[in-house]
Amino acid sequence: MLKRILFITLAVLIALPSCKTSKPTPQEVVEKLGPDPYFIIDGKPVDKSDLGKYDPSIIATLTTFYGKEAVSKYGEIAEDGAIVVRTKSFALTKAEEFLSEFSSDYEIMLAKTDRGEIQYILNDEILKEDYEGKLSMLDSKNLKRLKIIDSTELKNQYELEDKEVGVILKAKKFD
Repeated sequence: MLKRILFITLAVLIALPSCKTSKPTPQEVVEKLGPDPYFIIDGKPVDKSDLGKYDPSIIATLTTFYGKEAVSKYGEIAEDGAIVVRTKSFALTKAEEFLSEFSSDYEIMLAKTDRGEIQYILNDEILKEDYEGKLSMLDSKNLKRLKIIDSTELKNQYELEDKEVGVILKAKKFD
C-alpha cells in the first residue's frame, strides 16, 4: 500500500512543470527507494502521512537520494532513500539568501523592493511562472554574474513594463 501511495505522490510531483529537478519516471523512483524512505520538506523531516497535506502546485523542486548517498547526507534514518521537497516560498527564500551573499547590490535592492516588483531573467530567459525551482538551483559553482537593472532598462531591453527592478543572472547551464 505504501508503494502505491508513494507512486501516486511522486507521479504528481514529478509531472509538475514547476519541479525542475531531473525527472525519472515515478516507477523508477519507487523501485530504487526502500519501503520506508526519509521525507524532508523545506529542510524539516516530515512523516509520510503528512505528504497529503501539501498542494502539489506549491512544489518548486523534488530531489531523491538513494543508497549510500542518502545515508551519507541524512544518516541511517535514510537507509531506504530520501525524498527532499522544496516549496516555492522556501526555494525563493533560499535563492534570495544566496543571491544576497553573492551580491551586496542585490541585498540592498531586496531590502527596499517588494518581491512582486522584481523580474528575474536567467540566461536571457524571462522567468515568469514557476521560476522558484530554477532560482534555488543557483549556487557559487554555477552562477557567473548578477546585474540589477531599473524599470527603464527592463522596458528598453526586455519590453517589460510591469516590474520596478530586473535581476539579470548569468549561469552555467544546468537542469
